[in-house]
Amino acid sequence: MANKNDLIRALKIYRERTDDAIAERYRQISLVKEQLSELIRMINVDISGVGGLDLIRSEEPHAFDGAIVELESLKIVLAGNTVDIKPAIVDSSLQVTVSNLSPEHPSLILRKEHGQWIVFSSAETFLSQFSNDFLLNHLVDLVNRS
Repeated sequence: MANKNDLIRALKIYRERTDDAIAERYRQISLVKEQLSELIRMINVDISGVGGLDLIRSEEPHAFDGAIVELESLKIVLAGNTVDIKPAIVDSSLQVTVSNLSPEHPSLILRKEHGQWIVFSSAETFLSQFSNDFLLNHLVDLVNRS
């Protein structure tokens, strides 16, 4: 049977591990929010010169490791088309799904890997790096098809 000192020691170890896990969770949440803010800034710069465009922002709750995280989603309404940009936390990382951007790729996935934004098709096939012109070119194509 454990004595009082053993129980106190076990509780201290449990508390340290719990505190470390909570700190790591909040570090990961901060990283996800920083990456999402960076992506939204890139999108805002990319589309700032596009006329006839509405940008609708909303906050949506996402569950992550026992916490609820509010992440910003965007809808871009352009020439009768609505492009949805929805973030999610997948395997402790930010993953952003872009829907309705082009008929060839009805759903694209953006992830940050090795410091670069990477674009995947919905089938997880690598397409390209996400550059300042990537989204703008697709939006221009949407307008031209309308």
